[in-house]
Amino acid sequence: MLAGLSEGRVILACNEPPESLSSDPRLIVHTMPYVSRPNAFFDKTVDKYLKLKAGLIVARQFTPTWLMRADADDLISNKLVPFVERQDPRTAWYSAVGWAHIDQSRWVTKFRDFHLLCGTSCVTHVTKDDLPDTMMRPDSEFYLLTQGHNIIVEYLRNSAITTRPVPFPTTIYVTDSGENISGPWLTKLKSRRMRVKTALNTRYLSRSIGSEFGLSTTI
Repeated sequence: MLAGLSEGRVILACNEPPESLSSDPRLIVHTMPYVSRPNAFFDKTVDKYLKLKAGLIVARQFTPTWLMRADADDLISNKLVPFVERQDPRTAWYSAVGWAHIDQSRWVTKFRDFHLLCGTSCVTHVTKDDLPDTMMRPDSEFYLLTQGHNIIVEYLRNSAITTRPVPFPTTIYVTDSGENISGPWLTKLKSRRMRVKTALNTRYLSRSIGSEFGLSTTI
């Protein structure tokens, strides 16, 4: 989760911080115990939203601010923060185009309607009223806890909030890492049409893309 973008803060809500985690002061680590170790898809979803809620509580201290919900294994363009900071806070921004990348591969695939595919895809300006102050507050009171990435753009538009696409790919959606709950879907496309379309939109992982998103090209 990104919050307080003017200083590039990242809030990591997790059960166990990675051993190689950076000591960068802009990184805020919030650890929390498992309610129960998630196994089934539903349990993983519940666990994910508990972490999201905990992260929003931490982010509340930086409001008013820009905020982006982000999955820990996705990668974000280094152009996004400077772009958002120049925008009117009354406008929300979403990722109409983005990349997908199978972990440890040498390829990236461009997707349209990316915000319907990946959770790391929408930036909004929030105030304290938009974020919970305790885990006891009902999720239903906060749109960031009820509107998933596949419906939040429609929700914002219906709420009369100007919503525009970011004019460049913002995110690399990393799959098959073992860290997310979406599964190895890119390797299991059944439709011939989808396989062909995916192949036509796939390109070699270049140094420029790797540099922009912090992704190694020496795999």
